[in-house]
Amino acid sequence: MKKLIDVRKTLGILWYVALLILVVIFSIQVQTNKYGNKYNLVIEWLTANVLPTISIITTAWVADFIKKTDEEQSIGIFQYRVVLIFSLMYLFLLFFPVLFSPFFEADTTPIELLAKMKVFLIPFQGLLDAFITFIFVTKTEKKEEA
Repeated sequence: MKKLIDVRKTLGILWYVALLILVVIFSIQVQTNKYGNKYNLVIEWLTANVLPTISIITTAWVADFIKKTDEEQSIGIFQYRVVLIFSLMYLFLLFFPVLFSPFFEADTTPIELLAKMKVFLIPFQGLLDAFITFIFVTKTEKKEEA
């Protein structure tokens, strides 16, 4: 068993660090004109693929901060590993077009590669967000002692 609060911290940090890295990479690529005048498509792609998950995580963190939480509540190691592995796989799929676009055929533009990756990301995101919601929305309210 792992403490739920530690699991939330680990997953939240993983997601925020990954988001920061993606934003920096995309910012550099936009500034170096990799996407031409279609940089808005990159922003839409990143927002659509990251914002739902980051919103769940942020909402749970704020709720935990505002209310008293039970720091002893735990979660099974299996559930933790499933969510962690799904997160890592999804983040790999997010990074894939950014890191490996130079290795694709010359006739595939970076924008086309982002569009192709959406086919894999959309269904995966649905499953991932269900797992993330389970971890981050599990009630942790501490019972008041008499």
